[in-house]
Amino acid sequence: MHQLRIDCDSLVSKALFALVFLSISFVFLDYVINYRDVTGFGQFRRMFNIAREDSVPSWFSVILAFLISCVAGFTAWVRAVRKEGRLSVFGWILIALFFLFISADDAAEIHERLGSVYKVFAKDLRRSGYEGFFTHILDAFPSYPWQLIVGPFFALFGVFMFWFLFRDLRSDRAKFLLLAGLSFFAIAIALDFIEGMSGGHDFIQAYLKVSDYTVRHFAKSLEECIEMIGTSCILLSFLHDFGSRRVEAQISFY
Repeated sequence: MHQLRIDCDSLVSKALFALVFLSISFVFLDYVINYRDVTGFGQFRRMFNIAREDSVPSWFSVILAFLISCVAGFTAWVRAVRKEGRLSVFGWILIALFFLFISADDAAEIHERLGSVYKVFAKDLRRSGYEGFFTHILDAFPSYPWQLIVGPFFALFGVFMFWFLFRDLRSDRAKFLLLAGLSFFAIAIALDFIEGMSGGHDFIQAYLKVSDYTVRHFAKSLEECIEMIGTSCILLSFLHDFGSRRVEAQISFY
């Protein structure tokens, strides 16, 4: 019998490097193939346009979020089998469902469509002569309408994840990766908020003396890259904690 011992810390470090490298590579491919249009084919441009949902970078984001959902679901099952407490099992189930939603959202633009529904709803209210809370808050909000609908839910769940996982995770490295992932998500949401503001990029556009499209596109590119890195950190946080509960994994060959 031969035993293969896996160093969890080393494996997670290599995986983090690979995922961050991939995320940055998508920005580079977007610049070369989409923005610079080196191939001259619109089909290739759309394939690597990081701002589009039907692109390879978007597929990568969907896969990352789905993997987190799978790992969280498996963790919930393990907690249930080991009878480690209903709160722990329930918390991991909620996280699995949340990232399953994130995966579907990245693929189907759910939050953007909810924002559009809200705009149509407010417009219909105005046509019927209603002027109240739902119309006034839309007028007052400076960015994308979807943030009014989904933003508070995302913020509350982020707080829940921080509270629950800092109690449940054992590995300090897993906690650090979780904190990094949540921080990257917060930065990505802030960048999206600025993107939705009227004139949010005027200073950068005037300073760099480039077109509005250029500034908006690369702001979106940066946001998507940061979001992918954040998702990668959370995925590896869960995997590291799972592996650290058993210091070394042994695979036997007969």
